[in-house]
Amino acid sequence: MAQHLPIPLWQGLRVVAGDGSDVRLTLMKNGVRSIVHGVAFGLYLPGIELFLDFFLHGAACGERQMLFEVFDRLQPDDLLVLDRGFPCCWLVAALTDRRIHFCMRCDRSHGFKVVREFLRSGQSERVVTLRAPNARDAKDYECPMTPTTVRLVRVVTPNGRVHVVMTSLLDTIAFPAAAFAALYHSRWRIDIYQT
Repeated sequence: MAQHLPIPLWQGLRVVAGDGSDVRLTLMKNGVRSIVHGVAFGLYLPGIELFLDFFLHGAACGERQMLFEVFDRLQPDDLLVLDRGFPCCWLVAALTDRRIHFCMRCDRSHGFKVVREFLRSGQSERVVTLRAPNARDAKDYECPMTPTTVRLVRVVTPNGRVHVVMTSLLDTIAFPAAAFAALYHSRWRIDIYQT
């Protein structure tokens, strides 16, 4: 269905936001109602306000795993925009290996030394190398056990908060740093529709 709709592009790429949200589900079994917790995960097309995919998972399944399971729904000209719960070495390596463009928030809480150094630097952008995923993650998530090169971009919100986004888009001419604030802000609509 989405292929027949006029989809707005960002710098020539289709923006796809991915996110999960905790949900409470009511189950009936033998006339007895029970409430169970789960996670709703969606791939969302901001701009046309349409879910590309939407799934319910058990509460034990993490958002990264849910995303990994829908990699095949993404196209070569997609730009996956993710919130701060996603960054990790194996996910970046897996996306890069599959040539899936991404932009994800990665503030101080993620343990990436290069992000902390970048925040202290005051720079608006920097290309850095992330350490390789460990052997188990590389095997489980079918990604190379090699370091990954990414670009960090400082994003300042209208109220003055500073965030860092990590992206596979290394070309500073085609994808200027100043354009990332509006891009990252566009993903917030997925939070509105999932809650």
